[in-house]
Amino acid sequence: MTLLMSAWLRKPYNVLVLLAVLTFAGSFIDLSVLDIHLHDTYFIIDQKYIYWAYSAVLLVMALLYRLCHSYLLSAWLSWMHIASLAILLGWVTLARAFIDLSILNSKSLLFLLVIINIFALPVNVIAGMLRKLLFK
Repeated sequence: MTLLMSAWLRKPYNVLVLLAVLTFAGSFIDLSVLDIHLHDTYFIIDQKYIYWAYSAVLLVMALLYRLCHSYLLSAWLSWMHIASLAILLGWVTLARAFIDLSILNSKSLLFLLVIINIFALPVNVIAGMLRKLLFK
């Protein structure tokens, strides 16, 4: 069991697949809608479609990690990226319903999580490729 668990933990993209499955399953639990008012138009979107889109993004990220696994610079950077994705997912979907986040400066923390998610994977792959090319 520990051998299977250590092999699973060495590949952080497995957590993304698990998060995608949980997000997809959670889409059937939350039956709320998202209202967007844009100028004089009012959009009403069922949140299950947002969950499905986020689940697809997580699966694409897992595929990218799987394809670029040999070029990644560090597993630590991968885990930081995946942890920030999980925190962002939890924040957007669950935490605002159950936890009062007014104590924190939520906009700056949210901005930091988004910045980490934008740059972590490309930095990890590009730095890993440079390391492989320069230090063969």
